[in-house]
Amino acid sequence: MVTAPLITIRILQTLHNIEDFVKNKKVIDMVVAPNLIDDHCKISSSETIDRITIFNIQGVVVKQLSSINEDQYTIKFNNFPKGMYLIEIQTQTGKNAVKSIVIK
Repeated sequence: MVTAPLITIRILQTLHNIEDFVKNKKVIDMVVAPNLIDDHCKISSSETIDRITIFNIQGVVVKQLSSINEDQYTIKFNNFPKGMYLIEIQTQTGKNAVKSIVIK
């Protein structure tokens, strides 16, 4: 029997359950445009961004940016291999959001 590999992402490990996560409103609005990327994308958030972490599809951190202190940020993806990635942002209030992107 073949099983799909489990992708473990730090943000999901901190959750005890989804109900608690929603109840404590640790989710924020985040927009990533475009989500099909040539060389850069712009991230917009409903709150001030403190940290941005980019994971490859295996859940490995490939880039981390800290002390952003803005509600918008542009990330350049020069020299990133093509493929799917996850972008996680954490705000100054400790709230998180995750979006997927594809680098073409």
